[in-house]
Amino acid sequence: MSDHPSSTTLDGAAPTREERTWALLAHLGGPAGLLLSAGLFGFAVPLVIWLARREDSAFVGDQAREALNFQLTLLLVHLTGWLFALLTLGLGLVVVVPFFLLLWIGELILGVVAGLRANESVRYRYPLTIRFLG
Repeated sequence: MSDHPSSTTLDGAAPTREERTWALLAHLGGPAGLLLSAGLFGFAVPLVIWLARREDSAFVGDQAREALNFQLTLLLVHLTGWLFALLTLGLGLVVVVPFFLLLWIGELILGVVAGLRANESVRYRYPLTIRFLG
């Protein structure tokens, strides 16, 4: 049995090409938003897709929610890092900046993997993610 079972829609059919594309965009929107906002707004694209498409497609809703949960987890990690840097009067930046770089690389890799898996009609689950939205 596979770790990532193939997905079906509510009527038992495989996700359509359009559904797979929306799921792919939800996953790739996180790294793009993260890059453009220094780690603060990576959740914007998955949030918009989840709000706009969750009623239309169970697959898109599930994958956008998963991407959103991952991006919210990353936001929490970023805010914690910035708080650490602030509490150490900037000395923590020696640790935080390299950590943020590694975090972004990991997030980029996971976002691409998730997008590719979603494009193959597979419901992807990110590791180490807090499930804010059940």
